[in-house]
Amino acid sequence: MALKVAQLESLAAAILIAPDQDAQYFAAKLRMSLVSINRGLEQALSLSLRDWLLSYRMRNWRSALQVQADVLDSALDHFGALSTAYRHAGRALGMTPARLKRGGGGERIHFGRVHSKWGILILAITEAGVCWMCSDGFDHSAEELFSTYPEATLLRDDAFFADWLARTCHRFSSDHLQVLPRDLMLAVLQHHLLDAKPNLLSFDAPKAAEARPTPLP
Repeated sequence: MALKVAQLESLAAAILIAPDQDAQYFAAKLRMSLVSINRGLEQALSLSLRDWLLSYRMRNWRSALQVQADVLDSALDHFGALSTAYRHAGRALGMTPARLKRGGGGERIHFGRVHSKWGILILAITEAGVCWMCSDGFDHSAEELFSTYPEATLLRDDAFFADWLARTCHRFSSDHLQVLPRDLMLAVLQHHLLDAKPNLLSFDAPKAAEARPTPLP
């Protein structure tokens, strides 16, 4: 059984306050078994509770790296073990932690807009994954993107972006699970979109035709 929206909102609020707690802590908060929570999250968001916690810890690590925290010390602070941090870093951050700390130096970042049920999402991607996401106006978002990765090569490449989107969003065509693909849902959590737009928890997710790239001017 999928979790109710109110339960998802309660879980989101609890994780935002205490993202370093373990999964059992949140099961106790919701007065549900961990098995039931994970089953409900998989059905509602195509994520596990572990995924959700990882995203919040990863975004806190991202913030620390962007203010020049030591890579290894901050990894231990947020994950407790270097192996855990580095196992997920490339895909979750879109690049290595060291490159993120250097402002994206050495990375080629492609960015573009995607229409969705919740408005226009601005995505920035590397070969490794999503490195940035925003739902603000495009001009403001592009300025923030360039300031976040001043040392990277940023490209408006609609062809590359459309190909990546097609590969990542293939699950939009599923008849039984119409939610954001896992990689994009993890990016939503990591880049604070859920905090500002809790309606992303809605079960009435966009159909395939609504998830499409928009050519850049």
